[in-house]
Amino acid sequence: MPGDDATDLHSRRTVMPSHPRATAQWFPPCTEPSRIPFLVLLLLAVAWPEAALAQRDLTPMDVVMLQSVTGAYPSPDGSRIAFTRSIPRGPEDGPGRGYAELYLTVAGAQGAEEALVVGKRSIGGVAWHPSGGSISFLERREDDPGRQLYSLPIGGGESQRVFRTEYSVGSYAWRPDGEALVFTATLPPPEARARAREAGFRQTVYDEDWDPVGLFLWDGESGQVTRLEIPGRTLQLLQHAPC
Repeated sequence: MPGDDATDLHSRRTVMPSHPRATAQWFPPCTEPSRIPFLVLLLLAVAWPEAALAQRDLTPMDVVMLQSVTGAYPSPDGSRIAFTRSIPRGPEDGPGRGYAELYLTVAGAQGAEEALVVGKRSIGGVAWHPSGGSISFLERREDDPGRQLYSLPIGGGESQRVFRTEYSVGSYAWRPDGEALVFTATLPPPEARARAREAGFRQTVYDEDWDPVGLFLWDGESGQVTRLEIPGRTLQLLQHAPC
C-alpha cells in the first residue's frame, strides 16, 4: 500500500458520520459482467441416511444429531461450489458449539462432494481467492491467538496460514487482484473496562458493552499487516461495492 492513501489499492473507505460504527468497502474497477450464468440454490438440507430412517422411527437423538448445510460459496467462474456443513456435538464431546466442516462439489453434480476440511473443526468465513485457485477460511488452531486466515489450494496440498496476527480475525475481503486483503479484528477492551471486568463487573450494557473493532490491511507482496486508522470509529462490516 503506497503512502497512507487507501485509494492506491483501488478502494475507498466509507465512514458513516452518524454512528460510531462504520463500514469499509472495496471499490474494484468496473469490469464487463461475467457471461457465465449460474444459479446457486442453497438448501438448508438435512444430511441423514434415508435407508437408516426408513428402517426405524425417528428418535429424539436423531433430531439432535441432524446435520445441515449452513453456507454455499460458488467459485468465481461458477463451475464449483464450496459449502460448509454443521455437525452437532455428540454426547461424548461435552457441552459447546457444534462443528463446521468444509466440502467442495461441482456445480450441477448430484451427490458428488469432496471433503476438504473435516473432523472436529470450526470452519467459518469461507471465500474463494479471486483467481479461483484456492479457498480461504477462518479457523483457530492450536497455538493460534485467535481465529486466523488459512488458504487451501484446490489442486491439492495442505492448508496454510496466510498471515499471523495477534488479534482474532472477524471478517475479511480480498482485493480484486488477490494480492492483498482487508480484515477486521476485535481489539483489546479499553483499560478502564478491562480493570472493571477483572474486578468482577460482568453486567451487560446494551449497545455500549462492545469491544472496539479495528480495520487492517495485509499486503501479499511485503507480507506486512498494517492497521488502517479510523479515529473514533469501530468497524462492523466489510463488503464489496457494486460497480
